[in-house]
Amino acid sequence: MEFSRAKPIYRELKTGWFSDRSAGNLASGRRRAVAEDTGFSEHLPTGRELLRFSTLEDALGGAVEIDRSYPQHMSAARELVEEYPNAEKWLPFTLAECDW
Repeated sequence: MEFSRAKPIYRELKTGWFSDRSAGNLASGRRRAVAEDTGFSEHLPTGRELLRFSTLEDALGGAVEIDRSYPQHMSAARELVEEYPNAEKWLPFTLAECDW
C-alpha cells in the first residue's frame, strides 16, 4: 500500500495533482494508493483502488479499508489506470482543448 502526500500548494489550490508513482503502482496491480486529495477526486474515481484523505483519520481509515478488502481493491486498480492516465486516450482530447 502506498501513502502519498502532496505539497501544500497542490492541496491548497486544488490542482488535481496526482503522483505518477502512484499511477505506476496502481498499474502494476501490486499496490493500492491512499493519497492526499488535491482535487483529483473530482476527475478520478476513488473509494476502491484509490482512496483519498484530507485528515490523519481519513488516511488511517483508508489503510484499514484496503487491508480489509484487498482483493476487491486489487482488481479495481488496473481498471482505473487503463481508463484514466492513458495518454493514447486523453492526450488528443487535451491538446484539442488548448488554444494554440
